[in-house]
Amino acid sequence: MVEGKGIMERLRKGNKAGSFQNRDDSIQEALERLRCEEDIIDIPPPLKSQIVHESTVKMTDFLRNYVPKHIFLTEGELMIANADGSVVNHVIHLDDITRIRHSNVDDFLERRAEYSSPFEEECLAEFDETVLEIVTELLSSSFGRSFSFKFEDKSECKTWIHNMQKLKKKASIRAHVKGTSRIRTYQYHLKLFYDSDFLQYFVAGFIFLNFLTNVLQSEITPTTDNTSTAALFDNLDLCFTIIFTVELSVNIAANWFRPFFQSGWNFFDLTVVGKSLISLF
Repeated sequence: MVEGKGIMERLRKGNKAGSFQNRDDSIQEALERLRCEEDIIDIPPPLKSQIVHESTVKMTDFLRNYVPKHIFLTEGELMIANADGSVVNHVIHLDDITRIRHSNVDDFLERRAEYSSPFEEECLAEFDETVLEIVTELLSSSFGRSFSFKFEDKSECKTWIHNMQKLKKKASIRAHVKGTSRIRTYQYHLKLFYDSDFLQYFVAGFIFLNFLTNVLQSEITPTTDNTSTAALFDNLDLCFTIIFTVELSVNIAANWFRPFFQSGWNFFDLTVVGKSLISLF
């Protein structure tokens, strides 16, 4: 019953050691056997305190037919249970997921949707916004399988996509720092804080306030010789510089080294904040 899983597990170990041969043939054999096996586990559902989100859905089977299921989302796993949610039949680790999207929407159309043309709008109209599709890593506990879930409405599907993408990012970071030093663990928590919606909205608000201040300064300063007004704008500029310097420092600490310098926006922030600091001295 677990012959296909056995082949995939050997492939995973061989992949880490860089030793296995005839990889494609072995993978194909494993996938064919997995399609013939039940591939079912029976474990209790997660505790209420562990559940981030849950829904009753219809899931496609190997024959692409929809069957009723109940799914649970926790901090690190997606659990697929029977229709009443009493028994979990399959567990997908979030860090094993490679893609989370509406069913069959390819990357090109997703990127081009904002520049919509009649042809692209027609293509996008064919996709079902109530269907969530996830794709797993080939050499993972889910063996490269894809799963499609149909929800009652598109808002519920959108909520699941948002929650899964956010939790997958956290799971990937946890997997990356697992077994590393305490410094890496602190960096992981700092990155979670920096990537949080709260901090991003907080910084965006100050960027907008800084823009408004610059507009007011350009309008007021040329028409007044009031030294107190000039001092007010100087103090505001100092406050904004301090805030953006702290934000940049957190960004550098959370993403050091390669992830920080791989982003063009980070180079831009570094240049702008650097020029602001130089102008103060």
